[in-house]
Amino acid sequence: LAGDSKLKEVTLVDGEQAIQIVDEQGEKTQSAWVGNQVDDVIKLIEKRQIMADKRQGLSICQFARQFSPHTVDTWVIRAVWNTLQGNGYIDYPLPLKASDKLDDDLDLVNDADELEELVEDIAARCGRDLCGIEDNPFLPITTVGSLVSVLNAQPMTQERRSLLFTRS
Repeated sequence: LAGDSKLKEVTLVDGEQAIQIVDEQGEKTQSAWVGNQVDDVIKLIEKRQIMADKRQGLSICQFARQFSPHTVDTWVIRAVWNTLQGNGYIDYPLPLKASDKLDDDLDLVNDADELEELVEDIAARCGRDLCGIEDNPFLPITTVGSLVSVLNAQPMTQERRSLLFTRS
């Protein structure tokens, strides 16, 4: 499922420990869980549904307006939005806010390894070099906004810098 997929139906099949999802186009996806995770999955789905309902009509445009266009690279903003929305991090159409906590609000990162993987994914998309990130003044990363700030403060890769100027 893409991060902007609208869900038509979600069915939890307890005996098979399966989650069956049907999106609005009728495309079916099934996943399984081990142990007694169903309660957590149900809570997470309900929590995200409530958040999405409250944010109905919000898009990347409103998200981008939470950052200064003069100091924050729009590539970073778009990379954060697109990665979280469409790469399996939030498999649900949930408009983001800069104040969203990555762990408590979005349930995206549970440990340092997951956070590192997320940062690496987004840095690759927006052309940011992660060398020296431990000295970044915007650390720690706790919210979507701090994620944008940390990546924005990292130097651009050579490939990304070469795209800044077009040669005629």
